[in-house]
Amino acid sequence: MTRNVFWRSAGVGCFYGGLLLILSPPRPLWPAVTILRAFGADHSSLSLVKRAWTVYSVYGARGDAFEQARAVLPADANPLGMVTADDPEAALWQPYGSRRILHVCRDDTPEETRRRGIHYVL
Repeated sequence: MTRNVFWRSAGVGCFYGGLLLILSPPRPLWPAVTILRAFGADHSSLSLVKRAWTVYSVYGARGDAFEQARAVLPADANPLGMVTADDPEAALWQPYGSRRILHVCRDDTPEETRRRGIHYVL
């Protein structure tokens, strides 16, 4: 009897874990934006549907958040200084391996920043 309860609990746990994995906003395993757009979620009056649209559409564009900045950066902007804590800086590496990102702190002086070889800071 206790063995049956264990397997049932394990099955329910795996089901919910799989469901969370499928619905995960950073990398959903279903076409979230396409389906939500088809149902008009961006103009929905339901707050939960509107919130789902906001979350999935923002996370969908987060992978290339610095596309516009990368377009105007000169090729010799290497290394590139960045003042950030949690921005997706990997988007600035494209093509991957072509640029190094060095973090710049508030206390860093301009002379110190230049000594590290940084000429451009985002």
